[in-house]
Amino acid sequence: MKKLISLVAFLSVAATLLVFAATNATANMGVMAMDAWVRAVPPTAQNSAAYMMLKNGGEKAVTLVSATTDVAKTVEIHEVVKSGGMMEMRPLKNGLEISAGKSVMLKPGGYHIMLIGLTGKLMEGQQVDLMLKFSDGSEVKVSAPVKKGEAMKMGHKKMGEMK
Repeated sequence: MKKLISLVAFLSVAATLLVFAATNATANMGVMAMDAWVRAVPPTAQNSAAYMMLKNGGEKAVTLVSATTDVAKTVEIHEVVKSGGMMEMRPLKNGLEISAGKSVMLKPGGYHIMLIGLTGKLMEGQQVDLMLKFSDGSEVKVSAPVKKGEAMKMGHKKMGEMK
């Protein structure tokens, strides 16, 4: 009987520790990328873009400072802003900050990861691997499917035609 009580006490403490560890891990899980996708573009296009939701599960703000991929010569973090009545893409020179406990949506017409100088065709159904690098030294690997998306007009040019 004494051994049974000791075993129950041990299991109770072990269960409590597991719950604490799981809760702590969830509260401090860093940045996660969700619902990532890359825009399919015509075979002659030189550029495309990647979109996703970035969620910072950490306790401090973190900045997306760069990204890399094998499908483009240059990768930049961009925003779209209205300037002089026109929508214009601009690189974020200081990266994209994600506040602690918050999310940032990268989407057409807003923040996005610009893929410049494509090294091959991006066709629907293909997977693109991206490595996202953050100000705290962490990296997040993202595998994003290539999908069709509505062309976003940028003045007189469409996404995929920008040079």
